[in-house]
Amino acid sequence: MDTPTNENPLRLYEAQGSLVDTALDFYRPVLAQGGTALAVARRSNREALDGHFQHTTRVPAVRYRSFDADETIDRFLADGRPDPARFDEVVGGLVRDAIREGPPVAVFSEMVAILWERGEPDAAVHLEQLWNRLARENRFELMCAYSTRGLLDPTIRAKLIAVRGEHTEAIAPDAFGKLVAKVG
Repeated sequence: MDTPTNENPLRLYEAQGSLVDTALDFYRPVLAQGGTALAVARRSNREALDGHFQHTTRVPAVRYRSFDADETIDRFLADGRPDPARFDEVVGGLVRDAIREGPPVAVFSEMVAILWERGEPDAAVHLEQLWNRLARENRFELMCAYSTRGLLDPTIRAKLIAVRGEHTEAIAPDAFGKLVAKVG
């Protein structure tokens, strides 16, 4: 097995459109190497990404698969928390299947953001930890993203410290860069 990567930057975004563009930029190097791109995203972003890959002529023979983030979360939550065994079966299975198809693999996921926005930051942090464990066991690139909405709230900022601790770096719009640096 290849040496797993632990690269997992924290990405903050202000607008959904910029998130899709960021995901496409994230996928480009992996797809240029003949790798596989996975999206576990909200319907609107999944449809935008699906549409891009259905109509693009820039990257021949793209290996891209998308999954509904809400449905995927429901498959591994137990009592409102991510269950490690179910996560490994559901999400780990998707990642390992993609690796078998051909590395490298890039995964864009909005599941942590969905839990965060549902008001379940502890579940989001636990999910980040499960992603990191999966990344230690398997070689893939991961991009999880959080909306900047509400980040100035002191309660949410406190939880951001825990989220930041699960990432190798923070990438944020200019207005939030200092905030992320302070919590990191």
